[in-house]
Amino acid sequence: MSEKIVLTTQFKKQPRRDRLALIVSMLDEMRQPTRKSHLIYKCQITYPILIRELNALLRAGCIEEVQHYVYHSTEKGKLLAEMLGAMLQVMVE
Repeated sequence: MSEKIVLTTQFKKQPRRDRLALIVSMLDEMRQPTRKSHLIYKCQITYPILIRELNALLRAGCIEEVQHYVYHSTEKGKLLAEMLGAMLQVMVE
């Protein structure tokens, strides 16, 4: 008599965010000077994704590094966050 016991765990899977939504959430968090670790936890992203997006935002002039590992949105970044946020709202409706 061999019975198999199968244990399953149900995880509630978060829906995938697109890149624009991620950029908006990162820029919103960086309205105040923010450390990398804080961005990882608040935006719920991995370190490689964080580095990829930070580099893109730095190259575009949307953020600046104010101290070592501390980033802040520029005026251009704040404007971009507002515009992308409004666009995402329209797409959802």
